[in-house]
Amino acid sequence: MCLTLSGCWSQASFKDKTGRRLSHLDLNSFKLEEESIDGEVSTFRYNDGEKILAVREVPFTDSSKFIADREFLVESLFKTRQMPYPGAITTQSECGNDQKPQKLRVDSADVSVLGFELWANSRHMYGQCMPEQQVFKSFYAIVTCPRTQRGYEVKLFVPAKVGLPALRNFISGFKCET
Repeated sequence: MCLTLSGCWSQASFKDKTGRRLSHLDLNSFKLEEESIDGEVSTFRYNDGEKILAVREVPFTDSSKFIADREFLVESLFKTRQMPYPGAITTQSECGNDQKPQKLRVDSADVSVLGFELWANSRHMYGQCMPEQQVFKSFYAIVTCPRTQRGYEVKLFVPAKVGLPALRNFISGFKCET
């Protein structure tokens, strides 16, 4: 499978070789920067000069398991955990509530989206709880298209100083097309 960013400037569209498509209204200024294909998993990285967009297409047979697996991975980064070497004062590590991701789910007949708004470090890694390491604000969306049995992991990274639009607006913008 190979995704490409279509040339339609009013709506960004990721299209594989079979014609299946995932589109989003707000991702129209991104240019393809990097592409890798490993078996049936395709990964694409786009850039608009300031923001970075990564799209990973993954086939699935059970959409609820696909979503649950990815949801667990994100949420496990922010769970309270025991310190590997407890000190006299601190025995647990935990992110403050303002550092934990916001989560929102939107379902319709043709698309299901679970979205997170969270912080990332300079290497685009999630799980950062220290404000000085929070370089990017990010949207992470798990998008499933049940009719085509395709799943997409979409990550959008924006410099923290720029800010993000509302999470609901971002995840409501996805559409599955055939």
